[in-house]
Amino acid sequence: AAEIERRRSAHGLETTVVTHPAAGHRAVLPGEPSPDGGMSMARGGSPAADAALGAMQSQSAAGSRPADKEWAQWFKDHGRSTAASDALIARAWGAIRSDSTALANNALKEARTRFPWVAKDPRYELALGTAAYLEGRYADVLVHPTGSPLDAAVVYLRALTDEAAKRPLQAAARYQEVVDRYGDARLRDVAMLAKANVFMKSASYKS
Repeated sequence: AAEIERRRSAHGLETTVVTHPAAGHRAVLPGEPSPDGGMSMARGGSPAADAALGAMQSQSAAGSRPADKEWAQWFKDHGRSTAASDALIARAWGAIRSDSTALANNALKEARTRFPWVAKDPRYELALGTAAYLEGRYADVLVHPTGSPLDAAVVYLRALTDEAAKRPLQAAARYQEVVDRYGDARLRDVAMLAKANVFMKSASYKS
């Protein structure tokens, strides 16, 4: 993996290798075989836990969020698996999408307590910042770009926070950064519109 990262970087292709000696498990999506053969790897988890988590993640990606009872059953069956770190982060994001920031914060707190390394996981940091933003705790939105594929979303969240905290110039600059620096097609147009809206609301266009 490190050699692939080196070769891609030499050609200007940004590549990030994410590893952790205590984690390393992977979610098994529906239809995929369990990775139970081949060379010894830092994988962790169990085939059952990975398959169950993969099914729930697939369900979420399809727009159908797992119910509370499904999460409760997963943690009852597989809560001691190393897959629980991913499951807690996924649970937090599901709660955020359901406007339950209290539940999201609880899941993130448990993830940080049980698996301290998640503090540097971009998904964890973005979820923590998003929950703080939604609760109006703008000073607690501390997430920053780290070179991960989530950087565009991170900068967009910081722009939203600046706008909500009545810092229009900073917000506009960050919206523009999303447009200029990141190639995330999902955020480019909304960032452009958000920047225009900031200028209209603040009457900065008159200056």
